Formats: sequence, C-alpha cells, structure tokens
Amino acid sequence: MGMEEFDGAEFEKQVQELVVLEDGSLECHFYRGKVRKWQRT
Repeated sequence: MGMEEFDGAEFEKQVQELVVLEDGSLECHFYRGKVRKWQRT
C-alpha cells in the first residue's frame, strides 16, 4: 500500500477484505480490484 507506517484508516479505505487460506497465507482484496497474496514464512 506504499506506507512506511501502518495507518488503520488508510487500510480500511483501500482493503475490501482479507482471506485466510488453508495454508495460512493471506489474500488481500483491494477495492480497486487488485488481489495480493502473502505466504507464511
């Protein structure tokens, strides 16, 4: 999201939903249609 520090209000404006997948990774769905996936390490 291009932020140096977490901003809860900005997060809520941009992120439509977070989905936790079976493997523990997160799928982030943005209002503009973009989807990003973060893998567990």
